[in-house]
Amino acid sequence: MKKLIFLLLVGWMIPAAAQTQKTADAEKLIEKKLDFLRERLLLNDAQFQAFAPVFRRYETQRMELARQRRDLVKDLRKDRLTKLSDAEVSRRLDRILQIDEKMFLLKKEYYRQLKKILPPRKILALVRADNQFRRLLLKRQRRRAMERREHIRGRHGTRPAHAPVMHRPAGPQNPVQ
Repeated sequence: MKKLIFLLLVGWMIPAAAQTQKTADAEKLIEKKLDFLRERLLLNDAQFQAFAPVFRRYETQRMELARQRRDLVKDLRKDRLTKLSDAEVSRRLDRILQIDEKMFLLKKEYYRQLKKILPPRKILALVRADNQFRRLLLKRQRRRAMERREHIRGRHGTRPAHAPVMHRPAGPQNPVQ
């Protein structure tokens, strides 16, 4: 009986620990982004003290809405559209549109708050710097993925014995030829 209770407690704790890790990772990302933005926007201490809490709140809410939307879209792919009724697909699409609308309202409120803190030119610079940060993250993710692929293949482009075999279709590589 004690073992059963212990196993149940451990089973409940594992998802909570994973969620805590995701939250910590999100907070680290927000802090890195804040540092990047402060440097790019040349914010003084007063501006940064006013800007940081607004930005943290916005990013946290934006990330949550993005996660909800991503989960809905992923569920649509998993459930295979052929298995779902038209009414169910319509409900899920409506939910995605509701999340998109919430995202728009969140962004609108965020810009309204920013206008009280930063001059318009800095807000425009913020939008540009935010896009730069996103591009840098994507570039870093692509580079890491490529490094992992190269590690699997080995240094000299040969496939180690434990790596999966990738079969290529026969025929020309360019179907337009």
